[in-house]
Amino acid sequence: MTGSVSQIDTLRGVLSLVEDLEDRHESGTLDLPSALASFRRMEKEYPAEYRAYELPHIASTVVAPLLKKELTGWAVLDAPFKYKDAYAEWREILYLPDSPGGEDEADPFYSLVWESWMPSVRAAVTQWNTRNPDALIDFLKGWSDLVPVRIMQNIRDLIVLPRLQSEVAQWDPMTDPVPLHSWLHPWLEVTFYFPVTLTPRCSQLFYFFFR
Repeated sequence: MTGSVSQIDTLRGVLSLVEDLEDRHESGTLDLPSALASFRRMEKEYPAEYRAYELPHIASTVVAPLLKKELTGWAVLDAPFKYKDAYAEWREILYLPDSPGGEDEADPFYSLVWESWMPSVRAAVTQWNTRNPDALIDFLKGWSDLVPVRIMQNIRDLIVLPRLQSEVAQWDPMTDPVPLHSWLHPWLEVTFYFPVTLTPRCSQLFYFFFR
C-alpha cells in the first residue's frame, strides 16, 4: 500500500508540473527562463516518469513558440551562433534514451529546431547573397554538430541549391564582374554541402573552371 501511495503522489507531482506549464502557456505568462526551470525540475525530480511518459514532447507546444518569438529579428548570418548555447541546453533537456539522436521528425528536439529555429534560418538563406558563400558555409558548419542532419539536408537541397542554380543560370561572364569560381569554389571544400545536383550548365562551368 505504501508503494502505491508513493507512486500516486509521484504521478500527482508530475501532473501538477505539466498542468502548470500548460496553464501558463495558455495564459501567455510563460517565458523561456521559467519554461527551462520547469523542464529542469521535471527531469531532476521525476527522471523515470520524465522519460517513461516522454514529457520532452511537451516542448513542441509550450517552448517552440517562445523560442520562435525570441529569434524574431535574429540577424542569422551576422550573429550566427547567438542562440547555439540555448539550443544545446534544450537538446540535453529533451533527450530521450530511445530517440534516434534527434534525427527523426517525431523526436522532441527535432520538432523544436524545425518549428522555432528553421523559420529564421530559412528566411535568412532565402535573402542570402550567393556572392558571399563564406558567411553561410561558416554558419552551416558551426551548427552541424547540433542541428539534426535531416534539417541540414533540407536547407541544402531545398534552399541553398535552388539559390545557386538560379544564380548560375543568370550568370553572364561578359557582364558579371564577379567570377563564378569565387562564389562556387568554396562549396567544393565542404563535402556535405557540395552542390552535386546543379544544372547541366553549371556542371559544364564547374568542369571548365576546376578541371
